[in-house]
Amino acid sequence: MEAGMAGGETPESQLRGASDGVTNVDAVELKPDGSAVVIIDQTLLPNRLEYVELSDARDMYDAILRLKVRGAPAIGVFAGFCLSALARQMERAGLDTPG
Repeated sequence: MEAGMAGGETPESQLRGASDGVTNVDAVELKPDGSAVVIIDQTLLPNRLEYVELSDARDMYDAILRLKVRGAPAIGVFAGFCLSALARQMERAGLDTPG
C-alpha cells in the first residue's frame, strides 16, 4: 500500500472527486452533425467545467490564442475538427471545397 492512502484506496479513487457524475470527459469533440467543435474551456479549470461550442473560424482561432484548448495533441485534434466543420459548413452553403 502506498503512503498516505487509507485501506482499499487507490490513486484512481483519489481522483474521482473532481469528476463525480461526469461519465465522458473529452477535451475536444466534433458535433455529431459535423457542424461545430465542442471543447472544454481549459481556462476555467479546475474550478469550473464548461463546454464551448465553436462553429466560426474566428472563434476557433481565438480558442487556441486564448489557451481555451491546450496541449499539442488536443490542439492537433482541434485543428483537424475545425477544418472538417468549416468544410462541412461550406458544403452545406453550396460553396466549393478544396479537393
